[in-house]
Amino acid sequence: MRIALKRKRLLVAAAGLWTAGCLLALVLWRLWPSPPDVIIILLDALRRDHVGCYGYHRNTTPFIDSLAAEGLVFDCAISQAPSTKASIASLFTSLYPTMHTALRHTTEGAIGDVLPGSVRTLAEAFRDRGYATIGVSANTHIGREFGFTQGFDSFTHTTLLPPPAMNAEALRLLARTGNRPFFLYLHYMSIHYPYDPPPPYDTLYTERTGPYYYIDGKPERELSPEDVQYIVDRYDGGMNYTDACLKNLFDELERRGKLRNTVVVIMADHGEEFMDYGRLGHGGHLYDMMIRIPLIIFGLHDRFPSGRIEGVAAAIDLYPTLCAIAGVKCDPLSVCGVSLIPLMRDRTPVRQAAFSEYYTYQKSVRDTTHQYIFPGRDGSPEALFDLASDPGETRNILAERPDVADRYRQIAARWLEEMRVKNARLGILPQQVEIDDKTRAGLKSLGYIQ
Repeated sequence: MRIALKRKRLLVAAAGLWTAGCLLALVLWRLWPSPPDVIIILLDALRRDHVGCYGYHRNTTPFIDSLAAEGLVFDCAISQAPSTKASIASLFTSLYPTMHTALRHTTEGAIGDVLPGSVRTLAEAFRDRGYATIGVSANTHIGREFGFTQGFDSFTHTTLLPPPAMNAEALRLLARTGNRPFFLYLHYMSIHYPYDPPPPYDTLYTERTGPYYYIDGKPERELSPEDVQYIVDRYDGGMNYTDACLKNLFDELERRGKLRNTVVVIMADHGEEFMDYGRLGHGGHLYDMMIRIPLIIFGLHDRFPSGRIEGVAAAIDLYPTLCAIAGVKCDPLSVCGVSLIPLMRDRTPVRQAAFSEYYTYQKSVRDTTHQYIFPGRDGSPEALFDLASDPGETRNILAERPDVADRYRQIAARWLEEMRVKNARLGILPQQVEIDDKTRAGLKSLGYIQ
C-alpha cells in the first residue's frame, strides 16, 4: 500500500515537473524564439510605380499585393545604385558602391569588377550563425565569376533561368537543409529586358508580338509612342507572369511547412525607364524612377504592426535589419546601413536621407521631400528637385532655391566624409576579372553589350 502511494506521489510529482517544464519552455520560446528562416526575393528591374500596392492602374501583381496587405510596405525605399551589380553588392555588404568597388564591366565586356573577397557578405554572416545559405540567380552579374557567391553553401547561377526552373531549384536545395534554419536568396529576371514573357502573358496587354532590342539603353531605331507602349505592355505581362510564379512557389513552401517562421523580403535592385528621359532599361541616371524601389517585408505579424511606412529606408539597411531579427552578429563599424527595427516597430525614423551612386559619375541625396543630385567628378550636372510639387523631376530648382541647395550640399559633405573615414579603415582593394565567353554572351543577352 505504501509502495503504491509512494509511486503515485512520484507520478504526480513527475507530471507536475513535466507541466512546469512545458510552461517554462513556452515562456522561453516566446522570449527567445527559434531563429527565423529568411527569404529575399529580388525582382530585377521591377519598377515601383508598376506594382499594384504602389498604385498602378493595372492588376500586374495580385499575389505580391496580397502579401503587402499583411506585411510592411515601404514608401521611400532607396537603392544605392541604378544598376544590378553595384546595387546587389551594396545589398550583400551594406556598403556604398564606390566602397565595395563592384561597379561595372567595360563597354566591350572584356573586363569586369569583382566583389572583393575581403568584404563580409550577408550570406557569410548568416552562415556563421549556423544557417544553411542558398542562392539561385538568373542574372549574369550575380554569380561566382564576379564574387557574389561568398557565404553561400549552395548557389545556382544560370542567365535568364525561367521562374519555374528557379523555383524548382530552390525547393530542391531547401530539401537538403533538414531542420537547419535557412537563408535563401532568389534573383528573378523574368521582368527584365528582353521583356519576353511566355504565352499567354506575352499578349495579356497587347496583340502585337515579338521582342524589341536595345543596347545599353539605346533603342535600335527611333521609337513611336506606340512602340513605347508595346514595350510597357510586354514588361507588364512579365510582371503578371512572375507574380503567378511566385504564388506557385509560396504555395509549395506553405505545403512543405517552410513559411511557419519565415521573414520574406520582396524588393527590386533598381527601376526601369521607358524613354522617360530618352533611354530604355536602367542605369544612366539617378532619377527617382531608377532608385526608388518597391520594398515589402512579410512574415513578422507578431512582432511589427503591418501597414505602410513613410520614413526613409535604404537597401543597405536590410543587412543590419535582418541580422537583428535573426540574432546574427553584425559589426556596425563594418557596415553603412542602420537597423530599420525602430521604423518597423513604431515608425520612428532611423535616417535623415538615403544616398546613391551612379558609378563614379554622379551621387545623390534623397529624403522624403527632395532629391539632390551632384557630380561625382568634374563635368557631371548638379540638380535639386522638389518631389512634392515635381515628382517627375522635370524642373531643376537649384538656382531658385540656394538655401535648400546649401542644406543638401552640407548633408552630402557629411556623407562623403563618413564614407572616406570608414573606407580608409576597411581598406578594400578593387578586384577585376577577365570575362569569359559564356559570361560575355550572358551580358549580351541582357542588352548590356553588343
